[in-house]
Amino acid sequence: MEQMSKYLGEETHIHTTKCVVDELEKFGPLLYGALVICKQFEVAPCPHNGGRSAAECIAHMARRSSKGKTKFFIATQDEELTEKLRTIPGTPILYIKYNAILLDKVSKASEDNVQNGQAEIEQLRKIKEELLPEGPQKKRKRKKGANPLSCKKKKVVVKDLQQSSGARTVIGKRRRAKKKSEDV
Repeated sequence: MEQMSKYLGEETHIHTTKCVVDELEKFGPLLYGALVICKQFEVAPCPHNGGRSAAECIAHMARRSSKGKTKFFIATQDEELTEKLRTIPGTPILYIKYNAILLDKVSKASEDNVQNGQAEIEQLRKIKEELLPEGPQKKRKRKKGANPLSCKKKKVVVKDLQQSSGARTVIGKRRRAKKKSEDV
């Protein structure tokens, strides 16, 4: 459970179904260890009461997951179940191999589903362009006033008494402050 949370980068809840627990109980002492481990997990509600095999129940939960709000990552070592799950679009499959958790590559059904979704989006865009040929309407611009942050302070013009030509010089506030401190 700790490795799963680290691998997925989020808190995870591991679930099993009643059908899986029932099938493990039918095997008796042969799979007693797996049954004990399985009973530690939360039981996800499945609509059938032990009438299906564990693989069929998990495949059913994956189909419900692809259509509903609750999403599941399916962890399995069963090759037949893996092949069933690859036909269900949007079903992520996890494996444990060599003491590491591995995520299966994206299935062909998921890729096809994405491409169909993109084609539908393109059709909707074309319909929108046909219905609204003008395109998006331009927004009206507001009247802009003066930006209060861009107002500059006025410079002071002082007649220089020391120069004989009577030319004017521009002295800013900083220069004026320096000149006063020199005079004192």
